[in-house]
Amino acid sequence: MLAFVTATAKELQAALAGLDAPEVGQGQCASWRCGGRGLLLGVSGIGVINAGIMTGRLLERGVSGVINAGVAGSFDLETTPMGSVWLADREVWPEYGLRREDGVVDARGIGFPLGSVENKPVFDRVELAPHDVWAAMGLSAAGEFPNASFLTVSAVTGGDERARTLRKMFDVRLENMEGFAFALGCAQAGVPFLELRTVSNLVGSRSKEDWNLEGALTALGDACSRVLQAS
Repeated sequence: MLAFVTATAKELQAALAGLDAPEVGQGQCASWRCGGRGLLLGVSGIGVINAGIMTGRLLERGVSGVINAGVAGSFDLETTPMGSVWLADREVWPEYGLRREDGVVDARGIGFPLGSVENKPVFDRVELAPHDVWAAMGLSAAGEFPNASFLTVSAVTGGDERARTLRKMFDVRLENMEGFAFALGCAQAGVPFLELRTVSNLVGSRSKEDWNLEGALTALGDACSRVLQAS
């Protein structure tokens, strides 16, 4: 059974709009069938701590793979425009390690990795292979969507300078708040992981004109409907 998890109930409702899915509260899971496949639906709550807790719960249930869906911020709306759909090919966590006086965080600065995957240390990034994973999961429609490098933060970037710094340092295109935790937990357990997100805003901007959450949620529903109902 595959797991399908979002950070919020609103994202889950949008992702599964029109598919007669059950309501799921934060921290809860529910079994469901869609397109002839069994799914375990989950709502983690926002942030890496909630995502890590939910990952453990899903893995305890013996799921064969995890799909994390939701919205994300774009570092550049020209290359990753509002409402566009992306699969993560890398997850980066820029907040682990030693914070220097200049504000830069050195992931290796304290000398301890977060863990290991296939006997290789993991400090601040997890490499993903979305197109290998969606094929193994039988999600043929996922092949419609392009890949991008994602950045996971504990606090949403609220200014242009910070946004430019993160983009330059880590060569990323999208910002979210949960993906790294899901990616690392699944990688350590050897469970396939797929992250699909739609663009809701410009990273670093709080201006209303740089946000379209409802449009991103509609795009999320369209994308997830194609992926989950494809044979």
